[in-house]
Amino acid sequence: MRDTFTIENSRHPGDYDTKKHFLNLSRLTFFLLLAMFICSLVAVALLVYNFAVCPQDDDVKVCSKHYHINENSSPSTTSIASITDIGETTEPPIIKDVRLPRSIKPLSYDIVIVPNLNGENFTFEGDVAIKIHVDESCNNITLHSWTLKIRRDFTKIFIFDIDGNVTADQIDIKNQFFIDEKQFLVLETKQELEKGKNYLLKIKYIGQITDNLQGFYKSSYTVNGETKWLVSTQFQSTDARRCFPCWDEPEFKATFKITLGRPKTMNSLSNMPLERIDTQNDRVSTPLPDYVYDIYSESVKMSTYLVAFVVSDFVNNSDSSVSVWARSDTIQSTNYALSIAPKVIKFLEDFFDIKYPLPKVDMIAIPDFQFGAMENFGLITFRETAMLYDEGVSAIGKKMTVALICAHEIAHQWFGNLVSPHWWSDLWLNEVEYFFTIKIKFGINSKFHIIGFATFMEDVIVDHIEPAWNSKDLFVVNELHQVFRLDALLSSHKVSVEVQNPDQISEIFDSISYSKGAALIRSMEYFLTTEVFRRGLSNYLKEFSYRTATQNDLWNALTKEAHRSNVLNENMSVKEIMDGWTLQTGLPYLTVTRNYENNEITLEQKRFILIEANSTEAATSNDNDDKDPLWWIPISYTTQAELDFDKTHPSQWMQATRKITIEEQLDENQWIIFNPQVAHYYRVNYDSQNWKLITDHLNDPQRYKQIANANRAQLIDDSMNLARADILDYTVAMDMTKYLKHEKDFVPWKTAINNLLYVDSMLIRTPDYNLMKKYFRSRIENIYEQLGFEDRGDILTMLSRHEILKAACHLGIPDCIANSIKEFHKWKMEANPDINNPISPNLKIVVYCTAIKHGDEEEWDFAWDRYLNTTMSSEKELLMQALGCTRQPWLLSRYLERTLENDGIRKQDTFRVFSAVSNNVWGQSIAFNFIKNNWKRIRNHFGVGSPMSTLNSLIKFVTKGMTDKNQLDDLKRFDDKELKQGRTLKQAIEQAEANILWLNKNYKKIVDWLKENSD
Repeated sequence: MRDTFTIENSRHPGDYDTKKHFLNLSRLTFFLLLAMFICSLVAVALLVYNFAVCPQDDDVKVCSKHYHINENSSPSTTSIASITDIGETTEPPIIKDVRLPRSIKPLSYDIVIVPNLNGENFTFEGDVAIKIHVDESCNNITLHSWTLKIRRDFTKIFIFDIDGNVTADQIDIKNQFFIDEKQFLVLETKQELEKGKNYLLKIKYIGQITDNLQGFYKSSYTVNGETKWLVSTQFQSTDARRCFPCWDEPEFKATFKITLGRPKTMNSLSNMPLERIDTQNDRVSTPLPDYVYDIYSESVKMSTYLVAFVVSDFVNNSDSSVSVWARSDTIQSTNYALSIAPKVIKFLEDFFDIKYPLPKVDMIAIPDFQFGAMENFGLITFRETAMLYDEGVSAIGKKMTVALICAHEIAHQWFGNLVSPHWWSDLWLNEVEYFFTIKIKFGINSKFHIIGFATFMEDVIVDHIEPAWNSKDLFVVNELHQVFRLDALLSSHKVSVEVQNPDQISEIFDSISYSKGAALIRSMEYFLTTEVFRRGLSNYLKEFSYRTATQNDLWNALTKEAHRSNVLNENMSVKEIMDGWTLQTGLPYLTVTRNYENNEITLEQKRFILIEANSTEAATSNDNDDKDPLWWIPISYTTQAELDFDKTHPSQWMQATRKITIEEQLDENQWIIFNPQVAHYYRVNYDSQNWKLITDHLNDPQRYKQIANANRAQLIDDSMNLARADILDYTVAMDMTKYLKHEKDFVPWKTAINNLLYVDSMLIRTPDYNLMKKYFRSRIENIYEQLGFEDRGDILTMLSRHEILKAACHLGIPDCIANSIKEFHKWKMEANPDINNPISPNLKIVVYCTAIKHGDEEEWDFAWDRYLNTTMSSEKELLMQALGCTRQPWLLSRYLERTLENDGIRKQDTFRVFSAVSNNVWGQSIAFNFIKNNWKRIRNHFGVGSPMSTLNSLIKFVTKGMTDKNQLDDLKRFDDKELKQGRTLKQAIEQAEANILWLNKNYKKIVDWLKENSD
């Protein structure tokens, strides 16, 4: 049916009174008038909506609405993107581009923040005065503001005169509104803001102090049953706008003058030193009783995400210009961090040839903290477990973690803070450590995956401060091998990836941006040489100090120094070499084929992919447009005749070509090994004869150590993963593990255990698992007997013992289980187990997990009570991990439920609990089903505004060991129904599909091999 428009009249047309004048309308005129009438109605409706639906308070007038944005609009120099009012919507449209206009830039901020810490009404009052400069004439000021209530009557714009003084001239604001999708506050002005002039923007506002660990948030701890509150900030990457209206992009650097209101009984910290304390402040509308105002020196130019402040009752230890802060009952645990921080600063000042940029460094341990640590300029915030270390109580791995994280965050003060990324696409040049990967870096009480440029620097620094730790070899197993696995997925992404909205930015805080970035920087150091690389970095930092830069700026600085030092030919550039690594997805593997008669060696490069695209539905990724990628590969190698594993500088390059041929005079019975020290970012596959020569060499107990530690580890990791990808026969890879009977060093063992545990996890639900268990046990029995259950030896011995004991107890070696249960029982029998714990710190996690696994509710409840009672963050972390080891399904379900009930588990630790349960073969499906059935509760638990990429990380944890096709189908259905399809989800689906495919392809082959090698 078609609608028709008619004019109804009670008279017959011929009956019209001729004395009355009627307008004769043509059809065209009628429709034009009708259209005008409808438009008028719409306009009136919009006006009513604009002014009627905004909540009105006496002091606060806010109008927050949803708009569709013209997607074709790029950041404009003159105006905001075009706006079409669509009224309120239940689901705002996804906006691809959320960049601010470039018409205006901030010069300085003067911010007053007064948090109300009465324990009931956690709000804060804010007042910000921003000096701005107009680069292009415009009729609006557009900046970021999110979740703040702007006090419209107090929003003012003033003109500056030529001397920088505020004049009496005020710019009237015609209209003020929000664009929620872009988190924009728009102030339309009645008169044009003139190009080249400076203005002062004043805004008063009110904000909510939440517990979602973003922006300006609250944290708490308990002393003798009393809850103590503090407030802290976490602004990276896009959460400064939750605390004060600002230009919240790293490009818009400015200076900051911070004033913090606080109760007299508390103290405060910010980026700069304290200048003075006032008893009142005339910019505060509602003074609070017993408050004073801490006024801090104006900062250097910095990006908004580096602004930080804390109000707490913490105490501190100091050494020169470095101070560490913590709860009073944990301040003794800051001694180690304080002892190394000045050494790190001194090393970096010498390394970069640039003095530390600020007058002071504060480092503070926050009880509730989403990340491991955050490199705020001059005020570094840490999760407690990342900064606190107790000699004789914490495991040695915790000491290593604290050293690495301190080195990492202090390195950021130069590389990331002094020079910041122009935009988050170059996150990998800067980065913040990201907690949600939850990987065990050193195996002992450590769950922080610290990565990126600062990750490269952390190993350089720690290798200088603690040379016995062998950090360079540890990098291979803890960073390189981890990121190789992720980068082998089709759903991986480029290192330098275009991002626009906050969810996309959050999603790239992963191992690709961080660990791959660190590995690529490490490779550059090897092919440029350390000294050339150092000078190039120093020149880059000096040129761009207090500014932002792109990766091309870094490439140019390094190229100039490489040419000056004749390390690279004039026709080669760092950009040409590195663009392939940063602008393409994935990693290559090099196939080495020897002609044993004429000494020719053919090298062929190809992208390493775990499963081919036609085998997975997860292959649809916007980043995977490189169908046949090629890289500039630095070629370095050593031979059995040379045994020179320090030959890391390339002898030649594969210049983005598929194949090259080289000649090497080598006996046909001698092996060749490429990529000594795993200096460069690629895997290597050999022909079958060369693999056999290497395997035979390793199987000789007298000669195996002639191959460097890092390369023994790499041979295992490459062969096992090439086999997983169906590139190498699994029998070759498994043959490589036979030599482990006489292996003694940590790095190869850590790699071997990681790879054998993958095969173990694939077979553990099958009827032939006993064969795998028997073979695995046969490899570790010798090293288990050598290391024993007594905690002694140097740091690498202790690390090895931890890995071996963990595997031995998992495989059911009776002595390991008996010792663990005995030690746990001793602890239970202590009169005061919260004070007296007889278990050696480096054995705790093995003992706890094994005893809980083989125990029942009694053991679980004992550990839970210890978790609730301890004030030591490292002990809580261990117990949290161990509680997920039980084989009782109902206990695992109860444990997950407690994460949502605020029953002793901090919100920040929800991910640890799910990871602990999911790593348990009995818990993986329980954790997945719990998420499926409680997704809305989980989202509510983390709060409105939590990034979907953060929540999706839970899915990645609980699907890591998924091998069941029905569960995979459930995941896909759940994904379609509940989740926004993102990279994290694609990776989870792809990994699950790879596991299922592995079983279909390799199960029989592995079982047959195990039967033949069951000695």
